[in-house]
Amino acid sequence: MELPSYSFLVPLLVFIFSLHKWFFSTSNTQERLLPPCPRKLPIIGNVHQLGSHRHCSLHKLSEKYGPVMLLHLGSKPVLVASSVEAARIILKTHDLVCSSRPKSSIADRLLYGSKDVAFSPNGKYLRQIKSVIVLHLLSNKRVQSYRNGGIGRTYNEEESGIEVTTLLEELLALLGIFNIGDYIPWFKWVNKINGLDIKLTRVAEDLDTFLESVIEEHTSRNKKGEYPEGEAKDFVDIFLEIQNGNETESPLQRDSLKAILSVI
Repeated sequence: MELPSYSFLVPLLVFIFSLHKWFFSTSNTQERLLPPCPRKLPIIGNVHQLGSHRHCSLHKLSEKYGPVMLLHLGSKPVLVASSVEAARIILKTHDLVCSSRPKSSIADRLLYGSKDVAFSPNGKYLRQIKSVIVLHLLSNKRVQSYRNGGIGRTYNEEESGIEVTTLLEELLALLGIFNIGDYIPWFKWVNKINGLDIKLTRVAEDLDTFLESVIEEHTSRNKKGEYPEGEAKDFVDIFLEIQNGNETESPLQRDSLKAILSVI
């Protein structure tokens, strides 16, 4: 009896072996090209290694893994540069690749969908905002005479019903918080328990009330042409001039103006 021929399997096995070798060698090559990474845990990645003082934790990790290392904060890979040279390469040589901003749910809630300069993602809107600031503010000689920041004068609690200094301190503190829900969506519920959601809502509402009062005061003053003696136009005045000059094409809509005023 003639035995069946299995010669047709030889090319198939060679192909499968070659494909297997190519796949794993490519994966290993990519892994070798990545910066060193501390051992990570399932789901949370390297979050447990950050500690309460993140800058100290990152410094200790950089001493072991080098000036450029890869961390996994939940599902998001994060490249950490801990030396001047590494920062220069990232910010100058590879600036286009690294120019965008990470998404922050806290910034979205406090800064009107991240419409400020610091948290806005790279794109057309950010380029427009930066162009407006450079052309109309930083290059304007009137900036030299601005007093009391970008809103022209000091606002106190009696006028606005809000303790502005405390409000701004809370705003900056919240923008610096590590929000676990941004990195591990499963843990978003934690913000309801630790009070972060409630605080975000309160600060966002108080900030919006204050900024609306500032804009309305400047709008009313500009219509009447009433300026205190010796007081120059401030950031709000110039922003309103830009917006009113070309409302349809200007990137400085109401929310954009408030978002930028929040952090200048």
